[in-house]
Amino acid sequence: MPVPRFSIEVTLSDAAATSLRQAGELIGGSVYFDGDGTPLPGIKTAPFRDVFLGRYDFALERPRIIVIDDAYLSKEAFLRLQDANYHYVVNVYSGRRAFAENILSCSVADGRFADLKAQQPIRIHCGLGAVADQAP
Repeated sequence: MPVPRFSIEVTLSDAAATSLRQAGELIGGSVYFDGDGTPLPGIKTAPFRDVFLGRYDFALERPRIIVIDDAYLSKEAFLRLQDANYHYVVNVYSGRRAFAENILSCSVADGRFADLKAQQPIRIHCGLGAVADQAP
């Protein structure tokens, strides 16, 4: 079942933008959807809530606003939710093409389905992380 159209604005510090550009590295991201409800017997969903609804991955060549209008949830899992106002978490990281480890330290955004309908971009800002001084 489709997720309503939403957008994510990814910004980078000058140092992070320079490091990624010089290394030819992408910006990667994942959006996880989950909620409280009836878990499937014997299925572990940690670190997510009892009902894992799906994941949407994206890659950017540069920081910008990305519009997501092609994310989907598991209909079977959605029907097991106690509350249709499900949760999302957005995680942004370096693409790991040029660096073995993630070199970005990004804010993490989380919210509820009702927040996605607000049409305001989810904002994520990234700086350089602790492993940024490792050469590609």
